Amino acid sequence: MTVYATTPWVETVEHGWNSVVGTDPDAILAAIRRPGPTGPRGDAFGDGRASRRIVEILSAAIDQACARPGDR
Repeated sequence: MTVYATTPWVETVEHGWNSVVGTDPDAILAAIRRPGPTGPRGDAFGDGRASRRIVEILSAAIDQACARPGDR
């Protein structure tokens, strides 16, 4: 639940894992009383492994750049 007028993470709202309720106390209480989502969370923001893939790519590029000419 986002207790603010908007959220930059509209994907969480679109997939039902978040609701924007603002600061009205009645709206906040209503959101608290609503049941939570039961479906799969999905991967709107990726699978959480991007940094590992980036490190692998950079490591391979550095290894290649640092290799001696005869080793390439």
